Amino acid sequence: MFFFIFIQPVAAEQSLIPMGHTVEVTLQYEHVVVSEQHELSGGSINQGDLLLALDGKEIATLKDVPKRIQQEKELQLSQANRSYRVIIQPAEWAHFYFSLKDETDGIGTMTYIESNKQQFGALGHAIEDSRIPTMPNIIDGRIYLTRVHGVHKSEKGVPGYKVTKSDPYPVGHVNANTIVGVFGKWQHPNEIRLAKPLKIIRKKEIQLGKATILTQVEQDEVSSFNIQITSVSDKGILFEVTDEKLLAKTGGIVQGMSGSPIIQNEKFVGAITHMFVENPSKGAAIWIGEMIENS
Repeated sequence: MFFFIFIQPVAAEQSLIPMGHTVEVTLQYEHVVVSEQHELSGGSINQGDLLLALDGKEIATLKDVPKRIQQEKELQLSQANRSYRVIIQPAEWAHFYFSLKDETDGIGTMTYIESNKQQFGALGHAIEDSRIPTMPNIIDGRIYLTRVHGVHKSEKGVPGYKVTKSDPYPVGHVNANTIVGVFGKWQHPNEIRLAKPLKIIRKKEIQLGKATILTQVEQDEVSSFNIQITSVSDKGILFEVTDEKLLAKTGGIVQGMSGSPIIQNEKFVGAITHMFVENPSKGAAIWIGEMIENS
């Protein structure tokens, strides 16, 4: 039996609502994950292994795992689709327990909402956990708007970051965490004033030179800042921040700006994905069409 996957090409007249709002994304893993290596008296556990059961009882979330044990327990784990068992002693339990994770989170920027206000895309890259070699599957996720209370500026060799506080109620449900962004269903709060939809630019229409980014660096205000697009290729888009106000505030690109929309000639170009640590005024972006095609 053969299965065919059809990727719908980006329509020339397709429009998206550009955002630029800083968001916190939380992701719930499908399984409880071990975030560091353990050498136990009853066997070894590797970083990134999945905890499936405790004494034969299935483990779904961290709530199913006791913080303490009084006697030895049998753990059932999975490594690269291979299930195995080890014995753990009470003296080894605390270290093991505090290495378990069933969720992760990250700060980034909302890139777009579809014109029908049903779906969103954000960040331009996946949320990853540096303590886990391979990102686990997710079963749920939430996205929250945040206020920016301050910015630690980027300097050469030292990335800066936003100081944020998230709203208590989510504005969207995450259903995919992919290499080109985080995607899901948008729940539109009435208090947000949305920008007008913009047509998606064809990749061959992107010009070197002046463009703008939309991003949030102060409270809940999304502002427009000038950049220069310096390169466009199959590997992505390169640019440099030229806006003196943004450079004074952030030093260029800071953590949390991934996903910020790029606009040129009233068309939607793409989203910021990375900064260059040795020169924070320079960054990389993904073409918005690539986000849409892979969402």
